[in-house]
Amino acid sequence: TLQVECQGQKANVKGIEAEEFPAAAEFGTEGVFELPADIFCRMIKRASIAAGDGKIRPVLAGILVELVKGQLSLVAADGFRLSICNTEVSEEREAIVIVPARSLMELTKIGLDIDLIQVDVHENRVLFQAGDTKLVCQVINGEFPDYRKMYSSGYTTRAVVNTDDFKRACTMTKVFAKEVADVATVEVSSALRQLTISALSPERGDSAAEIEAEVEGEDITIGLNAIYLLDVLRVIESEQVVMEATSPLSAVTIKPLDGSDFSYIVMPMMIS
Repeated sequence: TLQVECQGQKANVKGIEAEEFPAAAEFGTEGVFELPADIFCRMIKRASIAAGDGKIRPVLAGILVELVKGQLSLVAADGFRLSICNTEVSEEREAIVIVPARSLMELTKIGLDIDLIQVDVHENRVLFQAGDTKLVCQVINGEFPDYRKMYSSGYTTRAVVNTDDFKRACTMTKVFAKEVADVATVEVSSALRQLTISALSPERGDSAAEIEAEVEGEDITIGLNAIYLLDVLRVIESEQVVMEATSPLSAVTIKPLDGSDFSYIVMPMMIS
């Protein structure tokens, strides 16, 4: 019992025996690998934007941690979008677990001033160490969706735009898209060499933003969630971003122009 007294006040707080507190998990002697903290934290932030709330399917509230043949992948999906991040690691063993996205986001706060993060993957838990801090994450049991079925490397339309310009355009568009299920109309024109994003609200009015673009392939008009677009643009640091599409009814891929370690796939929406 813990007794607390202060200026005429007194409280007795009941506790439990220290021996009953769960023992801290320890790293194994094999299979521990290290990653630069900035790279791993960036992967977590990028993957977590596509994680769901898990109310219907608990596995969608997690991030798939996939270690295969020296490549570490973090994957998240909520049924409407998919985020895939990859990096090479010095570990040849294989492991596939689902870790709660909220737990991994805590690691991004711990690893701000740390150079390296150690990772030890087990069947039912994953251990992380950042400096003097250890984080133990219990895995989520279940089968993660086969994300490779959603991912396609082909396209019929490709547009390269300035990331900041696209972000500013989406920020304005989401205000007018809010009352129409956040649906924004994205048009890519090869003749005009531009990408236009617009929204129409019966109550608020309408908006349209034209962005200079390097366009390859066919013209396309597609409905996309303005908030989902903003989410990905906020975690892309490169100066230019690529948008690839095959049809108004197929998923759209968004990724940095200067890297192949991150892809974001978002499903289209019906334009009224």
